[in-house]
Amino acid sequence: MKTIKRLFVLFIISLAIALVYYFTADDVVVSSWSTKVGEVIAVTVPVFILISLLYFVNRAMVRSVKGMAKKSPPKKEGQDTV
Repeated sequence: MKTIKRLFVLFIISLAIALVYYFTADDVVVSSWSTKVGEVIAVTVPVFILISLLYFVNRAMVRSVKGMAKKSPPKKEGQDTV
């Protein structure tokens, strides 16, 4: 359930980025609402995919780093263990 909530948050962030991109690129003349919505969705999908990939790669890296245990060097023969 946490993953669905996180994906929803990532989608909202992607939508916000797409809206910001749309309003900064306002030199394109668009006449209807359906065209505007289509353009925002067309930008939202690739941004969502990119952000999701970055999120899951980062999550995998954090898990692998946490999983690594600090290893001590091997003991040589004849060393005392104090």
